[in-house]
Amino acid sequence: MALNIIKTTRVSPATNSSPDSTNSLILPLTFFDLRWIRSHPTQQVLFYKLSHSESSREHFHTSILPKLSLSLSLVLRHYLPLAGHLTWWTPHDPKPRITVSNDSTVSLTIAESEADFSIVSGKGLRL
Repeated sequence: MALNIIKTTRVSPATNSSPDSTNSLILPLTFFDLRWIRSHPTQQVLFYKLSHSESSREHFHTSILPKLSLSLSLVLRHYLPLAGHLTWWTPHDPKPRITVSNDSTVSLTIAESEADFSIVSGKGLRL
């Protein structure tokens, strides 16, 4: 099962303000957030099966991929903490804060595989 990485890019939240503004959002963590600090960051894998009419590389790169990036950017506008960074403002702070700035982004990796879609996307552990 070979995996071919097509593109890895950074996607920033969509904004209505000018790109040179220096506004940053600082969110303190709540009691409920603190229990997740030591856990690993969440990574999600989404599978899409392209129909035969959409299976050409050119169509994927010119139509589908830009729409995926745009939709992620638009969603991040409403969920800004997902693009932020967990930081301590001073060494004496009792707990970290989520900081979202103009250069905050999330990573988007697009890959393709010739593996059987029904096996890869099914429930259960995969090796």
